[in-house]
Amino acid sequence: MVVAVIAALGALLLIVKMSKSGNSAVSDEQRAANPTTAEWPTDFKIVCKDGSVSNAASYAEPYKYVGFFQGIQDGSWYEVADQRSEKLAEINVVACLSRKTDTEVKSGQCESSAWDKPVTIDHYSVQYEIEVREARTGRFIKSLGTVDGPAGECPSVSFFDWVPDKLYGEPDGAEVEAKMMEFAG
Repeated sequence: MVVAVIAALGALLLIVKMSKSGNSAVSDEQRAANPTTAEWPTDFKIVCKDGSVSNAASYAEPYKYVGFFQGIQDGSWYEVADQRSEKLAEINVVACLSRKTDTEVKSGQCESSAWDKPVTIDHYSVQYEIEVREARTGRFIKSLGTVDGPAGECPSVSFFDWVPDKLYGEPDGAEVEAKMMEFAG
């Protein structure tokens, strides 16, 4: 009985910690302990996954940011916005845009080919939640709310080793920039 109570309290503490750290299952401490050295702006996407960037600038104004949105494969992130310097070491904020699955609206279907045969894939508009994190530590700063990801035109893509069952609209770049500029001041 005592072990069950201790386990329940531990699980509750983990849930509280995760809710204070944004939507991620990785704690801020785990992110800070998993740094990578960035060589390109796209290397900052590790902050949206489970890490941090050791050669990022300290979190302070002026904010220089780069943003990434969640791709269709697990663990894939794509660049969506940036206000960066010529120097990687000046980037201090990362915006991570995660799909809100409860906002998916089927907008049509897209045709593609895989292994030389036609494939039809459902195309969805969706909203993305913007979570802002410190680049150097991965620490959650705040949520900036949502932006739209309209389905629009079907993307021109080829699939070689797998075919997704869904395609999603990309985040509206102008909405992302507006929210990030409001944050960055």
